[in-house]
Amino acid sequence: MDHTYLAILLGALILAGVAKLVRSSGQNHILTIDYAKIADPDRLHHWAARCLNIAALESAVLALAAFLAPSYAGLVVALFCMVVIGMAVAITLGARKFQRA
Repeated sequence: MDHTYLAILLGALILAGVAKLVRSSGQNHILTIDYAKIADPDRLHHWAARCLNIAALESAVLALAAFLAPSYAGLVVALFCMVVIGMAVAITLGARKFQRA
């Protein structure tokens, strides 16, 4: 039996854990951005945590898909990689809306 779904589920749990860490970081500089340009780091952290939680939820759905249809595990892994990369791009580009005017 293929256990690809466990690796994807582990990825989802890691994303959820990182989301909790980012959400609870408050004013600490936890993201790799230039905080000198950010007007409200706390709001940025809340927003980034939401993006991470959405990616974790998508990953959990992909893990379920890999469990139910193991023959599509390769496709599911590719989709998981796209979810993680898309989340990173969304956070990077979306952080601009929190910059000072």
